[in-house]
Amino acid sequence: MEANRRLSGAFFALGVEAWRRGELQLPTPSHPPTEQERALAAESLEGAPAELVSLCLSSWAHFHGLVTLEVLDQLDWIYPDAEAFFLAEVDAIADRLSPRL
Repeated sequence: MEANRRLSGAFFALGVEAWRRGELQLPTPSHPPTEQERALAAESLEGAPAELVSLCLSSWAHFHGLVTLEVLDQLDWIYPDAEAFFLAEVDAIADRLSPRL
């Protein structure tokens, strides 16, 4: 659990930094922020909007799933060069969190 918290913290740090610099436009959320998202934003994200929590969690979940698929060789059956696919997806995730970096 601690490793997951550190990794998700990296996604949150990226998102907050990009948001603070004005380099991140938050997408329209798929749901209103939950009470937990609002609390996390207020407590851990130094007042960043709760919508940023959803974006960061979504990005982290995407990355976590991608790593799991790569580690377990679950991409090889469709992508002969799974590494190229993996790296392109990592770039796409980073672009969601800081599109101008």
